[in-house]
Amino acid sequence: MWEPFSSAEELTDSGSELGGVISGMRKIFISIDAGGSGNGNKVAEIALSYKGDLRKYSLSDIPGTIDCSRLTREIASKAGYSIPRTAFEQAQWFKKNGYWSSQLSDTKLGDHIFWLRGKNAYHTGIVVDISDAGGVSEIQAQVNGYNPGSIKIHLLMPSGQIRGFGQPFVGVGRVN
Repeated sequence: MWEPFSSAEELTDSGSELGGVISGMRKIFISIDAGGSGNGNKVAEIALSYKGDLRKYSLSDIPGTIDCSRLTREIASKAGYSIPRTAFEQAQWFKKNGYWSSQLSDTKLGDHIFWLRGKNAYHTGIVVDISDAGGVSEIQAQVNGYNPGSIKIHLLMPSGQIRGFGQPFVGVGRVN
């Protein structure tokens, strides 16, 4: 269930999972609007335009470099809204100014998706596909492993984790 968060509410991992095995992923771009604005499709389209972009990975704001939250911030800006710089700040922003759900099953096209390290949102991406079987794909700037800084699409595990990343899913945010 989608509900606005109050600024005092903390991010928590609900431990929710999509039931069953996700197989036969078939790309179906469904028409979902974000808060009645149709913004979800626009956000996903903009995000997909970054697929395969190679930039040097950097946590600092050096021109020509990227990290996960700078990518989502850039996509948000092109979609017509402004969000803070870091994954943690972005998650807090959605709690206060947008909508937030800790249920992966509530995910919509164009949502900002977050993962935890400790108690804080640590990594973020944008939902670019939801299959008819409930599978969720997101685009992100790699932060570790092979080719950090590259922008790739990943199919999430039913728990919401990115295969090989190991950080738990915490939630998704969307603009009003």
